[in-house]
This record gives sequence, structure tokens and C-alpha cells, in this order.
Amino acid sequence: MKKIVFALVAVMLALSLLPAVYAEGTKATVTDAYIPFEVWRGEGDASVTVSWNPNIDPLLKADEFVSLETGGSELDIAYYTLTSDSDGRAVVTLKEDYLKTLQNGKAYYYRAVFKKAMIALRLFVVTEKATITNDLIFLSGVDGPWDGKTMPDEPWDGKSDLSVTITGNDDFSFGPEIFQKLVFDTVVDPSNYTVRGYTVQSFGDTVSVNLKAEYARRFVPGIFGFIAVFENADVILNFDTSYTYMPGDPSGDAAVTAEDARLALRAAAKLETLSGDAFTAADISDTGEITAADARKILRVAAKLEELFPYMTYIDDDNESFLLRDLYARDPQEAVRIADTVIAEYDGKYTKKLQGAIQVKAMALNDSSTPEERNEYIKFCEKLMDGAMKDKEDYRKYVLLFIGSIDSWETLSYVVDNEEFAELRPSLIDDKKTIIEILGDSPDAEKLSVILGLLGDYPEPEYLAALEDNMSANGEFYASHPDLTEKAQNAYDRIEGEKAERERNLQAAGA
Repeated sequence: MKKIVFALVAVMLALSLLPAVYAEGTKATVTDAYIPFEVWRGEGDASVTVSWNPNIDPLLKADEFVSLETGGSELDIAYYTLTSDSDGRAVVTLKEDYLKTLQNGKAYYYRAVFKKAMIALRLFVVTEKATITNDLIFLSGVDGPWDGKTMPDEPWDGKSDLSVTITGNDDFSFGPEIFQKLVFDTVVDPSNYTVRGYTVQSFGDTVSVNLKAEYARRFVPGIFGFIAVFENADVILNFDTSYTYMPGDPSGDAAVTAEDARLALRAAAKLETLSGDAFTAADISDTGEITAADARKILRVAAKLEELFPYMTYIDDDNESFLLRDLYARDPQEAVRIADTVIAEYDGKYTKKLQGAIQVKAMALNDSSTPEERNEYIKFCEKLMDGAMKDKEDYRKYVLLFIGSIDSWETLSYVVDNEEFAELRPSLIDDKKTIIEILGDSPDAEKLSVILGLLGDYPEPEYLAALEDNMSANGEFYASHPDLTEKAQNAYDRIEGEKAERERNLQAAGA
């Protein structure tokens, strides 16, 4: 599939498009905007009432209609019908047989020709939906497609809207008539993560999605994924909310401290003058002036009594995304603190906020944890799955994935013992340092039984050398455990067979 081009723009697109009306004797022509047909979704006909505005509509009567053109040629009258509405305006209806010859996902352009006017029309064909994943990432301030290396010359100023313009290609077309909503790109079903604080504009063949500045400033600086949901495709966009200053940090040391509150208070009392980014950072309430209220808020943020980025903390409305996992990459301690609080406040109700908390907790436990902490986490997840998630199969799957992502003996044994992991086990044993560690440690019958059984069911050549070393170093142990000897030999044979099969496939591919 050819890549869809996302070009970042720094100016607002025109909200209204005025038709060009020429002198008497020539035709009034509208070519820079389109009157849309109803979206064709695979069945029936598609119609449009040709109407623009009170000045031009008298020229668009059915008895003034001459022809319908597409691609520079007249469309055969056999492919459409012409009728009129109660006001006598032309109603053009494309027939189903003709529509079935058109490509899904595309826009088709027509021109309705009247005796004294020509009007551009557009039809979208949507018979099935596609997902267009991260083809390209674009950053605020980059002129044109991002090459993956060049960073913006001038990062976002934190004041203007962030804007992404979506332009179609040979496979897909986009327009406001098939735009549905903007949602956060999340690990769970994004359908409930509707974004607020944005506008959508259109100019010709492009759609501009504008994230409002006052909304974007509430995110931790960084690149955030969003999904523009159209009827014909879900398009992944990336907005970079990094900017030249940190709100509440007029001192510019990348942290909000009591010193910043002191600077803001002195500026509010006219005892010190702040300018540029320092002024903007101190004006944390975004009123255009630095006040004692700004200083107070900065001090509360410094004391951890108030959140600098509200969208990183408690969001009670499930229509907002809980971006705790993004905060974890920047401030793990704060993210874990919030996650622990959310989990502690669990009241038997499943929320998206809770989903984000248990994911972040798994990330933290995988980085560093004790067996007691991991067992406590597993017990909490079991409580969720037996309660709030009992009838939510998709969410249960995500919880199991979070458990399995923690590389430890506790979670590994839970994966093996829990039948709900059956379909996930092949992927969950990948890159598990715990398996290597157990094979390399002094033999433990319980742990070896689990590991050998797992490797026998899901042979992975990566573990062959470790298993060989384990078997040769623990001959006496295996001699006294015939059941484990059988398991070890079975796992060894299966892994060797898998390794040989992969080598044969590589040779065949090379040939």
C-alpha cells in the first residue's frame, strides 16, 4: 500500500470557501469546494441535491441541467438519473450498477454542468474499512514528511494549535463527510477513547485535524499517537507536544520547584521581570499575565499537591484516555504512585483508568520487584478477572498479557497453570531470562518440571544450549528423578527437531 502523506502545517485553513462568480455571459463556477453525494456503502443508489447558496441556486434548477462530467468527459446518461426537489433544484442520482464498478475507499469527482453554472461534486465509496498504521511519523515544526532523523528546527511554541493535514493517495481518499472522530491510540479498544479539544477543517482534497493548544498543553511533552477515524480507514497520526519551555518552570532547569514559585511571585509583585519562555512558563494559568495565583499553583505542583499535567492523573470520564503508560516512560515513580492509588481505590467497577493502572504496574514490576510484590499483583488481577472482568473476554486477555509480560518465576508458573494462557503461551515464552536462569541454577524439581513441560510444548531453539548444559551438569539429579529425565529428553528432542526444521526452511528460502 502506498503511504499516505501527512504534512504538518502551521497556519489555519480557511473555514469557508467562496465560489468564483464571473461576469454576465459566462458560467458561475464552483471548483474549489465540493457538494457531496451521500456516501455509497455498497448497496443502492447515491444521490445529491445540487445546491450551493441563494445567489447561485437559481442557476441550478433541473431544467437548466446540461450534463454530468467526470475525468474530463461526459458520464453516460445510462449511469445516472436526473430529477428535481420541491424547489426545482437538480437531484443527481448515480445508479447502483455503475457504483459497483468503483473502488472502495476512494473519492470520485464530478462536475454538474448547467446552462449558466458548473458545480463540483464528490462521491465517497466505502464498502469495507482498512486500518492505516504508522506509515510515517510527523513532528511539529517539520516542513513536509519526516525522514526519521531530522528533528524540527523550531519545536512547538506551546501556544498555537498542533495541526496535521491528511491527504489521500491512489488507494484512499479522505474528506470531512466521512470523518467520524479523533481517538487516542491505546492498547485497548480505542472506540471509547474519544478526544476532546480538536477541530477538523477541509480544503479541497485535504482534511486538517487541529489539536487545540490549550488541550495539548495538558499532556506531558512527547509524541502521542491518535487515530483519525474515517468511514473508510483508521489513520494513525502522531502529535508532538514537546515545546520550548515547561509550564511552571520559569527558571528553566526542567523541574518545577519552590524556586520557580518564588520567581513567579516576584514577577507578580513587579519585583522581577520575566520575558520569553520564562514568562510563558510562569503564566501557568495561561491568562497572559503572571499573578499570585500562578505562583501558588506552581508551589502546589512543586509540593506534589497538584498535578502539572492533568491528563496524566485521575480522569473519571471514560471518554478520555488514561495516558499513564506514557507518563511511565518519563516519570516512572510518579506513574507508579498514581497506579498504586488507582488500584487501592478499586471498588469492583472496571474502568479505563484501572486498565491503565494495571498495565503500568506490570511494566514497573518487570523492571524491578520482589516475589511478594509479583504474587500480590497476580492475586489482584485474578480478583479483577473473577469480578469486574468476568464477562469481558477482550479485557481479560489484556490482563493476562500484562501478567505474562513480567519476566519472573511467579508469573511464568502462573502462565503454565492457567488455561486462559493456552493461546498466548507461544509468544509469552519468548526472550524469557527466567527460563535461562532456572536452567542454569541448582536444580529445583518443581521449577524444572514447569520449564521442561513448557519447552516440550513450545520448543524454542534459543534454549537448546542452556538445556544441554543443564542436563550434562545435573546427571545425578536426573538419575533420581526419572519423570524429569523423560521430560528433559522430550524437550531436547523437540527443540532439536524445531531447530533442524528452521534450518531446512532457511536453506529452501535461499535456494
